[in-house]
Amino acid sequence: MTTLIMSPVTMGVPEAYHGYAPTHLLAVDPHLGTMEDYKTLVSEAHKRGLKVILDLVLNHTGPVFEYKEGSTWRGMNGEAKEIGPWERELFPLEMKDPKHFTRRGVIDNWSDHDQAQYGDFPPNYRHWATENPETQGLLIQVASWWLKESDVDGVRLDAIRHMNPGFVKRFSKEIKEYAGSLGKKNFLVLGENSTGVDGEVAKDLELGTDSGYNYPEYRRQSFALHGKAPTRQLEESFNAARNALGASLSRIVRFIDNHDTYRFLRQGEPEAILRPAFAFLLFSMGFPLVYYGAEQAFRQI
Repeated sequence: MTTLIMSPVTMGVPEAYHGYAPTHLLAVDPHLGTMEDYKTLVSEAHKRGLKVILDLVLNHTGPVFEYKEGSTWRGMNGEAKEIGPWERELFPLEMKDPKHFTRRGVIDNWSDHDQAQYGDFPPNYRHWATENPETQGLLIQVASWWLKESDVDGVRLDAIRHMNPGFVKRFSKEIKEYAGSLGKKNFLVLGENSTGVDGEVAKDLELGTDSGYNYPEYRRQSFALHGKAPTRQLEESFNAARNALGASLSRIVRFIDNHDTYRFLRQGEPEAILRPAFAFLLFSMGFPLVYYGAEQAFRQI
């Protein structure tokens, strides 16, 4: 192993154990420890020759406010929704301003482009206005702060399909320039897009991200790797990805499971199917990602 990709460590609401509901963008969640603990972890990893990638949630916050007229999706016609009471404090304080949120309500149709790019994640995770240059600048400052404070070697940019493409492009350029100014010449921006379309992964790379998740192949290959479909589907999947991504396929993150999917092994399946799946994962083109516990044959409950 050469790199650790960690779940978000940013302070969020207590019930969001997964870390994807941040409320204090400049603090470590106390149930994980302190910023000093995180710095120590990164330092100790570096001593062992390991890189550390920070999972950074810049698409949305946790449930920090309510709307005066409810959270139902409003659409792009007319004014944005008016914010009612703030339910929680939000830091940094500069971002506690309605102009930094899209304020269109909660997504109820993920296939609708406007909802996907401007809507709040259910039930009440409020969406940053990543089309706003001022908001973009503040989010990039947040990322730069984490980089300087913690000395991480890359960021996993969560949910980029829901962000303004211009922001993703600006973020990728400016954060890598800032990393370079700190002496990090090979800083990695890993874009997370749970799409099933190879071409969308290719478009993300055109925005300046260095890598992405190979979700399209994960979805095409799973049945064959579980022994429930012909193995020729693995070759067909690879050919489809190579046609869309070309040489870029070699820098895409490949996985058989991760924290957003079911574990590879399901209840009742023989542990033996994990061995060829791992062989396929580790020796296929791209960066192999091993989800913690998979190496111990953890199962989906």
